Amino acid sequence: MIEFYRRSSGIRLVQHRQTKQRATSSRSIDAWQFHVCFSADRVHSNEPDSTGNNVLLYIALFGAFGMAVWYLFLIKAEKKRQSNLPDNHKPIQSSEAAENTTAAIATKAAAVTNEAEVASSINQPDRSIFISYRRQDSQHITGRIYDKLFTRFGKSNVFKDVDSMPLGYDFRDHIREQVSRCAILIAVIGKNWNGPTPSGSARLNDPRDHLRIEIETALERRIPVIPVLVDDVEMPAEEDMPASLARLAYHHGISVRPDPDFHHDADRLIRGIESLMK
Repeated sequence: MIEFYRRSSGIRLVQHRQTKQRATSSRSIDAWQFHVCFSADRVHSNEPDSTGNNVLLYIALFGAFGMAVWYLFLIKAEKKRQSNLPDNHKPIQSSEAAENTTAAIATKAAAVTNEAEVASSINQPDRSIFISYRRQDSQHITGRIYDKLFTRFGKSNVFKDVDSMPLGYDFRDHIREQVSRCAILIAVIGKNWNGPTPSGSARLNDPRDHLRIEIETALERRIPVIPVLVDDVEMPAEEDMPASLARLAYHHGISVRPDPDFHHDADRLIRGIESLMK
């Protein structure tokens, strides 16, 4: 039986002795009597409870020791797990190691890229297009043809004018060098393509004429030359050109008409260039 009763000095909980009689035994079992007392006199007293403090201290020390042992066990288990991993699955140990690995990968990738570029430059021909034209003859429609070509093949692969002539350099050698680098030469031929000079002779009869040098260079190096006929002109005859350009009369060309047929003709020209570059 448990009794609760209040006194002026505190609250006292008393558990009295209880006796249970078993059916199969005559012996009785004595229960322990517990007294939990909260005394007002003890609370207001300055006497410290050393026994309770010591118990709490021992519990805290034992818990800290247990946590330390458990932490060391986890560290040892993790090291053992990492040592069993393959090399490509092991974690990077520091930022310095990560930087070194990244730099090594970047260096290897750059080397592979350089090798691919070198192999490409050796095994593949130049894909650039050189447009030969006379400004006084076909400047406007040549500009439109140029716009269509660089849209399809890229601006860096289409050359319309030989610019940046170096000082002290033979312009004939410079033109030959530029034409020699191209894969295809387009000769835009209009009504004044081989018009007269102020002296009355045909322009192409002058060995220094830049169109003559450009086309001669391409023919000598077996670079494909595509005659592009504009302003409703016909292909020049062999006898109308100097001997060094006579073969041009037999090259198959294409007519590029103004609008509304310009885009259709320009697209035919592009398809012809693509077939030559395959």
